[in-house]
Amino acid sequence: MLWVSAKRRLPLTIALLIGLIVLGTAISRGHGPRPSAGATYTGTVVLVTRSGQVRRRLPLSFSISADGRRVGAIRFPAGLPTRCPGTIAGTISHQPAVTPLRAPSRFVVSLTIRSAVAALLGHLELSGVFHTFGRADGAVATTFTAAGLRDCGTGGGYVARAGAA
Repeated sequence: MLWVSAKRRLPLTIALLIGLIVLGTAISRGHGPRPSAGATYTGTVVLVTRSGQVRRRLPLSFSISADGRRVGAIRFPAGLPTRCPGTIAGTISHQPAVTPLRAPSRFVVSLTIRSAVAALLGHLELSGVFHTFGRADGAVATTFTAAGLRDCGTGGGYVARAGAA
């Protein structure tokens, strides 16, 4: 049996404990929640007013690439607000084919909202976090940057579950 003097036992114990903590952290970083590779996530967006009242519920879906590293095939609901009351409607343009994950379990997709004459009206942002058991949640927000439209932005949250591809 290895004999360690009482003076050296405490520092040795602390060093071993720190080593185990560092090892555990390194191992767990590679095994956190990740998206289900090749799956399509479907869920519901709940849009709220600035006062926090539910305005409407709309469907949402997006797909994960086969390698689990990119978000693509985003289908925004038809009723997602892309206009201010009393103004022309905008369209969501140039949806990217795929967007890489920002971290193993997070993503952000930012799209532009343009008018029929291609004037920039604002942006639509979909962000999300993947959780265990094929769940994801996040936020959808429209921000209008055009003059006179800055107070028209809206937002909400969503919850989605992975299904078959």
